[in-house]
Formats: sequence, C-alpha cells, structure tokens
Amino acid sequence: MDAGRFLREKGFDLLIRAMGQVDAQLVLAGDGPLRGALEALAAELGLGAKVAFSGRVTRPNSEPCMRRRR
Repeated sequence: MDAGRFLREKGFDLLIRAMGQVDAQLVLAGDGPLRGALEALAAELGLGAKVAFSGRVTRPNSEPCMRRRR
C-alpha cells in the first residue's frame, strides 16, 4: 500500500510495470495529476486485477490502509 500524490518523480509507472512480474496485488491510495495515466497503464498491461486505485485517503482513515496484511 502506498498513499500519496501520483507524481512522475515517484516512479509509480515503474511499480505498475513490475507488477506483471510478481504474484501479488497492489493497492495505490492517493491521487494526483498522473492518476488517469497510471490507471490507463495498468489496464493497457492487463493488470486490472492486480492493481487497484482506492483514491484519496484521509489521515484518520490511513492507518488501517497502511497495516501490513499477512
């Protein structure tokens, strides 16, 4: 889980591309100018079932999102 603004310098596009190589799911919490492009990239790569975008998460709601699932 990552929460924040989707900006080019954070490399979210690389993370999404890497998801095609691993057996895992990714939830990206946040928003920003690249959200639409990142959603399109995930769809273009056929990763819609592995990469989800939850949108903006407020500070009080972020703690449960950041807990590691086991």
